[in-house]
Amino acid sequence: MFLVQVPAPTPPPGLPSPEVVIGGGGPSTEQLLIMVIGAAVIVGIVFLGPIGRALADGLRHLLGGRKAADAPGLEGLKDEVATLQHRVAELEERQDFAERLLAQARERGLLAGPGKD
Repeated sequence: MFLVQVPAPTPPPGLPSPEVVIGGGGPSTEQLLIMVIGAAVIVGIVFLGPIGRALADGLRHLLGGRKAADAPGLEGLKDEVATLQHRVAELEERQDFAERLLAQARERGLLAGPGKD
């Protein structure tokens, strides 16, 4: 297999040469820095402003997060938890009382302790 290298064909008249298109310059470093800073400011304003809050609410909704509309249901759950905590505290007091009575009965010899038959 032989490869023959030939010179590149000349572009048709009216078209720019490839060197002009490829190496056509571009923004300077200062211009690029200004564009990046400007884009960062615009993105920051969008995401921290009302549009950003709306996007965050949409994501929360998609991911199953709660909204402010759930506040009445949340308050009901808080009340129920408080009631249950109160009931558990009462049960703890009753258990402590029963344990004290049993300990007093053992001290008086009214009850046989474990292992005493």
